[in-house]
Amino acid sequence: MSRATIPTTVVIVASRPSGRGRDAGVVGCVPVSWMSASVAAGAAPITTADVLELPASSLGSRQAIRDLVGEARRQRPSLRAVRVRGEPLRQRDVLAEAGIRVAIVDAVSGETRGTRRPAPRGWPCRSLVWGLWEVQAAPVVRGWRRMMRGTTLPITRAGGLVVAHADEGGHRLDDCLAWVARARARGIATTVSVNDLPALIEQGGASCDPDVRSGSILHAA
Repeated sequence: MSRATIPTTVVIVASRPSGRGRDAGVVGCVPVSWMSASVAAGAAPITTADVLELPASSLGSRQAIRDLVGEARRQRPSLRAVRVRGEPLRQRDVLAEAGIRVAIVDAVSGETRGTRRPAPRGWPCRSLVWGLWEVQAAPVVRGWRRMMRGTTLPITRAGGLVVAHADEGGHRLDDCLAWVARARARGIATTVSVNDLPALIEQGGASCDPDVRSGSILHAA
């Protein structure tokens, strides 16, 4: 299979709904990774969440992150991902030690010095600490491009990765679901949950050629 025919890997992240009917991890045959705000006194439990949103106020404190992630994982032992919005990611080592494997961020710089593992070609992610991958959320398409294409979501690129954060900046969950359903019907996209990302990245990405996927990640390092 040539790279041009490999579908885009798509992850949809959305705020956890308060009502019934969308508490499952799949909506209309599309996996959705639900996100919950950080646990606080009196807050709703996050037992159905796959992504924990970390408030900007916690990012400078190692202990605050330990407490927030620790309580969240006590309620949801399978929790492996966090969302950080508007702020640079800090305390990476604390997140990794706490069992977090994916941090969804607004931007991943091109800095490669200190990278622990190579990212799949075309995937907006990096690892500066063993065990933790920073993955960039897809930016919102604005202006005339949005009007021409009828969506705030990006163009799918063969063999690439799109992490669409619904409910943010114009992305609506229903729009995300319709967009990815059309892409899947055309055979240009495949959908996975956020919990699938670490394994996909470390095996070379679902977007890589078969001979690359079967090779050892150590050979690429």
